[in-house]
Amino acid sequence: MRNDGYSIKVKSFNEIACDAYTQQLTNQIKDEIASNGKVYILGVDEDDFKHYLVSKFSLEPLAIDIDSEFIEEPKTSMESVEDRFYREPYQMEVYNFTIRYNFSGSGILFRITPNPWIMTSADIDVNSSIHSVSFTFKVYKKDPEE
Repeated sequence: MRNDGYSIKVKSFNEIACDAYTQQLTNQIKDEIASNGKVYILGVDEDDFKHYLVSKFSLEPLAIDIDSEFIEEPKTSMESVEDRFYREPYQMEVYNFTIRYNFSGSGILFRITPNPWIMTSADIDVNSSIHSVSFTFKVYKKDPEE
């Protein structure tokens, strides 16, 4: 996951299997230890090195700040939609809404499939550098009753 100020689109909680991510994390820790070499490992305080590894590779639980909800100004666009009865395509004005929330915790967790899990997902945008998550939805009719 990039951490350069840009949002990335992810399938919420449905991109990396929990077991696969655990294995990736284990391999990253092994690589970190191996990259330091024996001389460094033998010369460093064991507790300090353990603390370093734990702080580098620990994940913080996600928490969404519901009170930070921000609804962006809707954007309009024209979209081709199909008539339900005649199957004829026609152009329709569509309103695109984006709702954004702040979050705390490790943004990578938005990508990991929990265990146990259900087969549902939504496209979301995650920006780990500013700790925000957003989703977009479309409204095809202006009628508030619908």
